[in-house]
Amino acid sequence: NSSTGTTNITADQFGGLTSNNLEITVTPATIASITVTPASGSHQLIQSNSTPFSAIATLTDGYTQTLSNAIWASSNPANVSIDTSGLAKAVKIGTADITATANGITSTPWNFSVTSPNLDSITISLSQENLVKGTKTFITATAHYDNDTTDDISNKVTWHSTDTNVATIISGTEFKFPQVNANGAGTADITATMSGFTSNTKSVSVS
Repeated sequence: NSSTGTTNITADQFGGLTSNNLEITVTPATIASITVTPASGSHQLIQSNSTPFSAIATLTDGYTQTLSNAIWASSNPANVSIDTSGLAKAVKIGTADITATANGITSTPWNFSVTSPNLDSITISLSQENLVKGTKTFITATAHYDNDTTDDISNKVTWHSTDTNVATIISGTEFKFPQVNANGAGTADITATMSGFTSNTKSVSVS
């Protein structure tokens, strides 16, 4: 890259003649446009996930430059927030446009759609595995999602017992946690299913 400033240019003498002076002034290149891009490269972001943005300026001399002083903005911070370093986070389901501004130039917006996380697996936990007939215990189901978050889905899953004469599960919104009732002596395996996923198995022994 050339330095800025002013210089005079003349042609070499030829036959005793010297050309006129040509004054050239070199001015600093300025920002012509800005492009913003997330590291994920996607227009979709799973809820609770984050991705860093970069801002690339195209200068008037044709060169490009990564901007470290850009001012970041989200058109809807309730859906997608972005901090001063350009780290965007998906807060809730919805859309938002991300832009960067530097030297009075604002980038073309990058549109984000925040999507729901996908279910990865279900795990169930049992308070007691050995019961006496006529007693009960609590059982819970936890959903694990692809954005590394979890959720209690104890009253959302469908519960299964391999032997209802031994153990049955009672669940519903009226219960904080589903209950396993010990009906008779023996062993029963309990699982939970939801959205095509089946949990791990817990065995209940009733005496």
